[in-house]
Amino acid sequence: MDDTDFHKVKKAKADGSWTVTRKWQEEDSNDDDDDDDNGNNGGNDGNDGNNGGNDGNNGGNNDRIIGGDDTPPRTPNSPPPTVPDSPSNFTATPGRIAIKLLWDAPASDGGSPITDYQYQYKRKQTATSWTAWSNWTSAGTSEFAWITGLRANRRYWVRIRALNSVGASSNTGTIVDTRR
Repeated sequence: MDDTDFHKVKKAKADGSWTVTRKWQEEDSNDDDDDDDNGNNGGNDGNDGNNGGNDGNNGGNNDRIIGGDDTPPRTPNSPPPTVPDSPSNFTATPGRIAIKLLWDAPASDGGSPITDYQYQYKRKQTATSWTAWSNWTSAGTSEFAWITGLRANRRYWVRIRALNSVGASSNTGTIVDTRR
């Protein structure tokens, strides 16, 4: 049997090229062919050759999966996912020693669900200098967060970003003053 008898699923690589992630062959349940390879595809797709076989554990059909991973196939001609857009309608409402952050989901998730929102901040030290940025802090998938433990009557620069399986959006931020 040659390679043209297999269905193929391709997956985009980060460099824009494509790789075959799965091959399968539809088998006729009345197939009397004696050249069954008992699940060993000989490694012809770059895998270890032990991923095939018709062992009854593939949902009850007679399709033989040959190599690959468990990544679901994309719709044909769909572009690969990208990083999401930045969160929209970002607001930072200062209190005396805290800032409440609110935002809306990005206009586009880049074709992959949002998995996290993160925020960070820094404080103005003098008229011309700022402290270093804090570490990015996860807000999970909620669209709000509180930054607490701040100093009263200080200027802070806060920013957020959205993340999906591809990476992080560009940051969106604002400068606010905590109250006296």
